[in-house]
Amino acid sequence: MKEKIKNIKDRIFKSHLARNFLLIFSGEGISSVFGFLATIFIINAIGSYKHGILVAVQTYTNLFYGLFSFKTFQSLIKYLAKAERDNDHESEKIYIKWAVMLDAFCLVATLFFGVILKDVVINIMGWDRAISEYCIFYLCVYMLYFQGTTIGVLRHFENYKYVVTSNISCAVIRCVGFLGCFVLRCDFKAFFLVDCIANAAKFLLMNFYTLKTLAQHKLLDFYKVKLKWCPDFLKFSLYSNLTSTIDLPVNQITSLIINKYLGFEATSVYSVFGNIGSVINKLGDPISQVIYPEMNKMISQKDVASARKLSNRLKLIMLSLFSVSTIFVVATHSLWLKYLISNPNEYVIPLILYIGYSCYSNSSMGTHNLFMALGYVKYNIPILLVVNAGYLGLLFFSVQHYGLTGVIATYLLQALAVVFIKEVIMRKRNYQELM
Repeated sequence: MKEKIKNIKDRIFKSHLARNFLLIFSGEGISSVFGFLATIFIINAIGSYKHGILVAVQTYTNLFYGLFSFKTFQSLIKYLAKAERDNDHESEKIYIKWAVMLDAFCLVATLFFGVILKDVVINIMGWDRAISEYCIFYLCVYMLYFQGTTIGVLRHFENYKYVVTSNISCAVIRCVGFLGCFVLRCDFKAFFLVDCIANAAKFLLMNFYTLKTLAQHKLLDFYKVKLKWCPDFLKFSLYSNLTSTIDLPVNQITSLIINKYLGFEATSVYSVFGNIGSVINKLGDPISQVIYPEMNKMISQKDVASARKLSNRLKLIMLSLFSVSTIFVVATHSLWLKYLISNPNEYVIPLILYIGYSCYSNSSMGTHNLFMALGYVKYNIPILLVVNAGYLGLLFFSVQHYGLTGVIATYLLQALAVVFIKEVIMRKRNYQELM
């Protein structure tokens, strides 16, 4: 028996995929615990209504960041893999330089339009004018977040320990800060400031570790290379940006619609669901982070069969997790949900639905990653245009007639539709890479 256990351990630690997954999973698990505690502290200190205000400010910032973000990490991971395969260091530096420039453009556009349009959004939502200052301050904090470059570089070179360190540092700062505010009975402004400091620390650490990684691989002088036009890289980045923009209804706009029709308290509850669902995401996200770079390497080597196997394994893992998660919630919600929601019995069914959505969306990450690795990014635009148009139409009806239960059920239907269409496209094209 000891010999069998030793063999299993040896196989795990010899596999870089397994090592990376365990590293990210353990780090995300720690972050999740601190995140849960932080949520308990803030809700019990200032209540669901004021917590909902913080969530609204976060949503506002993420709305504009998502609108202009080029998601360059997807194209960076894809094209760095090809350049590395060809031992083309100059192209690596060019791709990194483009990623930095696109991220910088994204940040400027986010701040500009976020400030210019804040009064319009506040009037539509019926928010208090004081929220305006919080939105501007939060937008300024996000100016530190070079998302595409940092995530793309760190994931490609498999420096997941740096991503984990950044996430844990942010979670610990937020949790300790919220605990201090809770003990000292501080008001909303103190909690808001702590949240901003925690995010700023994460963004700065991500930037520092990215520069360190580039230095390790002799790519830190990327800014010196002569910039060349890279139509495939830029086209892939543009498609990724359009995809994330079209997908905003499912991400940020949903939270705004909940706030508009159901109020700040419902927004807080929805955020709590997100925190609970993040426990599942802590398993799905590490797998996704690990397999997307790996899939791109497999596709670049024409090994589509192995990439499909990775996708199918993820589906089985996450769908099995849904059963376990549902049983756990039904059996134990009376013990812990009351610390997060003032009237927990009203939200058991929507919570189970949300867990179902979280498990399914994580299980489908294999499909989404394979779709991107095969270069089918341009198909995302018509898929999401059609599906999200239907989603929005149904959402306005369901939120007014069925509350949060209707919202989450609609959310799940949208996820099912997108995955179904992507599977059909890949099968019709026989999983051939689109160059």
